[in-house]
Amino acid sequence: MAVKKREGKRVPRYAQEDIDSISSIHKVAKEFMRMKRLKFNLTDKQKELIEILKSNKIITVTGPPGTSKTFIACYAAMQMFMSEERQKIILSKPTEVLSGTKDLGALPGSLEEKLKEYVESFIDAFDEFLETKDFKHLWAEKLIEFKPAQFLRGRTLKDSFIIIDEFQNFDIKALKSIVTRLGRNSTIVFMGDTKQNDIGKKYVAVDFFNKVIDGIDGCASFQFKKEDIVREKILIDIIDRFEELESEMPDTMKNT
Repeated sequence: MAVKKREGKRVPRYAQEDIDSISSIHKVAKEFMRMKRLKFNLTDKQKELIEILKSNKIITVTGPPGTSKTFIACYAAMQMFMSEERQKIILSKPTEVLSGTKDLGALPGSLEEKLKEYVESFIDAFDEFLETKDFKHLWAEKLIEFKPAQFLRGRTLKDSFIIIDEFQNFDIKALKSIVTRLGRNSTIVFMGDTKQNDIGKKYVAVDFFNKVIDGIDGCASFQFKKEDIVREKILIDIIDRFEELESEMPDTMKNT
């Protein structure tokens, strides 16, 4: 007896209900909120990065502190959310380094209180272009949510703009595990500063990962440099001094 070929997988009812619910909440959120006008002008380099983030699916962004990596990623994510190109914004960063445990158990307080320390840098970025009440609403409805990086493994992230901060602290295995979570109609951006490696490993996986995605359609790598610092120009001199003195230190002292 011939077996009828399935044209495609049916979405389970519970999954379809979840999709419809998110879409409905997203539509309501868009109707009552607007992005604030920025109080500063974007640089040409920042505008270039926004276009790269909107036109690719997997992006790495590296650069020193103060180059607006987090802000630009959040700003681009919100623009795509408002234009209905993405349904959710997922924020993430590794928590194992600071807490010393995969389950955050070493930090005091509830899970929400433990995660608060990791979310603040993202909240600062959203504050530049969203009213506090609007951010709180999106957060309450889980249209913007934070997930510790190690909790992303095993999930498929669809219709989302995923921002992974401090990815210089991942090893190769972790990066592979996280990037393969990318689902349909999603964007994932990995951000970090290769000079701020907390895990004390001699080999940082950032360069390896950039080689993996090099030349693949839909993937891109972007680099900010010291001259792109917009926070405080004095940081350029500070970073220069750090690098100068670090180059004179023995290798055994650089990660202590």
